[in-house]
Amino acid sequence: MESIGRTDAPEPQNRCTCPDGGPCNACAEITEVELQLPPSPSKLDIEKLGDLGTTLNRAHDPFILRAPIEIASAIFEWCLPSLEPKSESDVLPRRFRQAVVAPLLLGKICSDWRRIAWSTPTLWTRIAFPFNPHLSWEPDFIREWLVRSGGLPLTICVYQHWRSLEPNRSLTNALFDALNQYCARWETLDIDQVPPALYAQLCRSSSSTTMLRSLSIYNDCNDDQESTFAIPNATPDKVFVRKLRFNSVHIAWDNVTFVDMEELRVQECFKLLSQAPKLQTLRVGIRPGGVLPSSYNQLIHNELKDLYIYEFNDALLNIFFDRVIFPALLDLAIGPEDFQIQIDYEKLWSLFKRSGCQIQQFYIAGTYYSIDDIASLLPCY
Repeated sequence: MESIGRTDAPEPQNRCTCPDGGPCNACAEITEVELQLPPSPSKLDIEKLGDLGTTLNRAHDPFILRAPIEIASAIFEWCLPSLEPKSESDVLPRRFRQAVVAPLLLGKICSDWRRIAWSTPTLWTRIAFPFNPHLSWEPDFIREWLVRSGGLPLTICVYQHWRSLEPNRSLTNALFDALNQYCARWETLDIDQVPPALYAQLCRSSSSTTMLRSLSIYNDCNDDQESTFAIPNATPDKVFVRKLRFNSVHIAWDNVTFVDMEELRVQECFKLLSQAPKLQTLRVGIRPGGVLPSSYNQLIHNELKDLYIYEFNDALLNIFFDRVIFPALLDLAIGPEDFQIQIDYEKLWSLFKRSGCQIQQFYIAGTYYSIDDIASLLPCY
């Protein structure tokens, strides 16, 4: 499986100088070959130079190849860039796609480094790849990468930036088959602009997805056709969704503690709160649409602590606040800075009072309220 990761010859290091003043044997040999190269070297010449570059890199390794393989593997792990999300509102760090290539760079140094890297499972637990249904090598690339990860939890990022490409059915099936082979070990799944029509192919080969903890779906398709994402056995605790309706995301919401979801209708917000009893943080955009029942019971959610509503219609927001009770609410933020908000502050006062919550942070953008109005909201419990 050394076909992946050695796409070009390793770049030779600077020439060394031995105690006697001359170069080492590897440096001397590669210098001689370089001097003999014709102006337009053949493929054989380039391959020979690449092999010598590998020999040179191995000769210049001061300690990796002298250390036990466990120590060498640990050093390689420390060389990886940090890929922890910057905040709880991120599923993946911003440069995740660039950083995951680090194991391939280690493998380019020489065949011995490649052997160590290829046998270190922790280097291969994170992968980001463009969904391109015309790259015939991509399914094998994914399969070879993930097989090196042993049995460890996986972070998967699939993205597409070529909207004009028409899917090749056989290659698309092969790509998802390679990915689905390891779906029982998905811990983080990030789906970015992959055509919604292909969602059904995810995780179709297994019913075991209990390891999934973070799910992110960004649908940038303007197709009016209703899109559905379904992994019914997934029990994530962190969910991010863009441009996909709540009713179209079929997962188990029982263990979800964090949700960032835009373009929800009011009744979908109520469904989310009802189906996610452990929810502690909700960041939501509320949009018009749907029919509200004429009669209703107030919804009590005992765990929600942090609520940020960043997009809304004033009238709908008043309806929302009128129908919920949040006893554990600590932080409330309403609206981006460019909004002009005309929420009925008595609705807020009523929410705080009947919830009995101990608000610690309260942010409201672009409001017309006076200082006295705002002050009257807070000491109401």
